[in-house]
Amino acid sequence: MTGDIGNYETDNQGNVLEDDPTHDPALIEHEGTYYAFSTGIARSAESPGGIYVRKSEDTLAGDWESMDEIAVPDWVMNYDWDEDSAPGHLWAPAVTKKNGTLYLYYAASQFGTNKSAIGVTSTDTPENVDSWEDHGIVVETTPDEDDFNAIDGSPVQDADGQWWLTFGSHWDGIKLQKLNDDMKTLEGDRYSIQDRNTDTNAVEAPNIIERNGYYYLFTSWDTCCSGTDSTYKIAVGRSESITGPYEDKEGVPLKGEGDVQNGGTVILDTEGNQIGPGGQDVYYDEENDTYYLIHHYYDGDDNGTARMQIRELAWTEDDWPVAREN
Repeated sequence: MTGDIGNYETDNQGNVLEDDPTHDPALIEHEGTYYAFSTGIARSAESPGGIYVRKSEDTLAGDWESMDEIAVPDWVMNYDWDEDSAPGHLWAPAVTKKNGTLYLYYAASQFGTNKSAIGVTSTDTPENVDSWEDHGIVVETTPDEDDFNAIDGSPVQDADGQWWLTFGSHWDGIKLQKLNDDMKTLEGDRYSIQDRNTDTNAVEAPNIIERNGYYYLFTSWDTCCSGTDSTYKIAVGRSESITGPYEDKEGVPLKGEGDVQNGGTVILDTEGNQIGPGGQDVYYDEENDTYYLIHHYYDGDDNGTARMQIRELAWTEDDWPVAREN
């Protein structure tokens, strides 16, 4: 990986000299250029950081070039946030393409609560960060009223052509609901597809892909955003139906009942200086029939600076993904 893959630098007085964020990266190709979107720069409620954009015109390895941020929409600025708790940035983007148009899903949330909302914006020209048109809220949650958290929205199209949105973090885990053809609204039943069944229920950042008759659900587990103290890791389960039930490689359900602690096969954990990998997206290169795992990690050789990494996914003989080291 070369180019702008994440950096954070301050001077001796603590003034920020460079903030190049890479948390929760999402990847897509458009007209020969790769684009990566990530959680925005953390600033203030008065000037929150929008989803951050970078590009590579050569290969997935780079050189990556930081562009700018997508403007924070009016609905976020005018939302009924609790006093002194409005978000300082947008979180956790996910991107897809339909009929040549890119749709980008993002989250605004009061950290540590499920007062949250997922919005969507679209463009036909991602090379221009000012071209994105916001379409407002797709789904939202309210504390003491909802049993899930409306962040980490990720779109997927099933084998029959139906679009879905999967989302969720902590609380009662990961949800799944149909997207309407407009890609802006949800319909039908809301399915619960993963719940770790622990006190903290630290599962989030869901992504689903379809391959060889299976739907694979990738999620991030445990503690994010704590630098070298992060314990983030990436796990997977699969199902023959997009609505589940999902099981891990050992046949343990990702959503059990009673006292059963639910399953998930960990495919990537801390390795060397790459601490706490997670916030992942899975990108399929159709031309080369290759899947890639994009994620952030904390650089143990640089005081926990967050950086972006892309790895090829290999597949075992019984169709389970493996995160390659190179």
